[in-house]
Amino acid sequence: MRKLLILISAALVLTGCGGKKAAPPPRLTKVAVLTLAPTPAVNTQEYPGLLTPLYKMNVNTNTGGIVEAIFVELGQTVKKGQALARMESEINTAQYNQAKAAYDLAKTSFDRQKALYQAEVISQQAFETAELQFKQAETAYNVAKKNLEDCTLTAPRDGVVSFIHYDVGDNAANGSAVMVVADYSKVILRIGVVDHDIAKVRIGQSAAVHIDDLDRAYTGKVIGAGSLADDKTGAYPVRIEIDNSAGFIRPGMFGRAKLTLEYYAKAKVVPLDTLVLRGESKGLYELVSGNIARFTPVTVNFEFADKAYVQSPLAFGSRIVAKGQEFIVDGEEVEVVPED
Repeated sequence: MRKLLILISAALVLTGCGGKKAAPPPRLTKVAVLTLAPTPAVNTQEYPGLLTPLYKMNVNTNTGGIVEAIFVELGQTVKKGQALARMESEINTAQYNQAKAAYDLAKTSFDRQKALYQAEVISQQAFETAELQFKQAETAYNVAKKNLEDCTLTAPRDGVVSFIHYDVGDNAANGSAVMVVADYSKVILRIGVVDHDIAKVRIGQSAAVHIDDLDRAYTGKVIGAGSLADDKTGAYPVRIEIDNSAGFIRPGMFGRAKLTLEYYAKAKVVPLDTLVLRGESKGLYELVSGNIARFTPVTVNFEFADKAYVQSPLAFGSRIVAKGQEFIVDGEEVEVVPED
């Protein structure tokens, strides 16, 4: 019996050595996953622009002639109606005095004629003649008065004298700008917004503005958005108002405005590096039952930071491949491992 057992054992050993070995299990691609959960999505875009005064108004002469006096200096703050300069006024002063004397005489005469007419002492024709003479004198007086007033140039509004074009003694043409008054209490950042963003810009919305020259941050407000694109740039003009009561900002400086164009409190947001390109489709790998990786195309609405807000049939709670997706073949089984 013992001899028989030895022979059987030897036969089994020989059979095992000559038979086929069992194949090892296939090696699975290792991946890390994340769960698709509602996440805020913010579309913020930055636009560079030039800073300009809120108002910039030319102070023009209506008379022309020699600049007789300048009452202000560059950078001086002025109030609306304040005298800034005076044009040569000798002739206008003489004409005004003459017209004023004629007006006073005509008014006295008219008042007397009116009393006589009411007392039925003079005829209606005599009264109408006196009235006509008075009105003619009044018109001439008003013209002379305006011409004299026009010799003095005044500030059209509160602001700062930002430019003086003439010196005393210079000859200024009629209608030319003698100086410029600007309002620096608020400044305007002028930016250009591309066509696919302009519909998302809202009047009154706030903007985070950084002034590079000052290395300062400000909060601005959108006060205007154009409906026609610039012919040269193709961008739509947008005006952002910024408070400059501290006076640090100077027109001509450059700034950068960040506008929040879209905000979604509960969106499908994924890291950018989870997206893969398969042919012409961009998408994600979802793990279905049995850890099978299925490619699902998505549409990227916009990117922000290192994330993307996507439209996708994937439901919240889906498991998305976050690492290792570049090595996956659609439909293969994968091994889930913790993300390093």
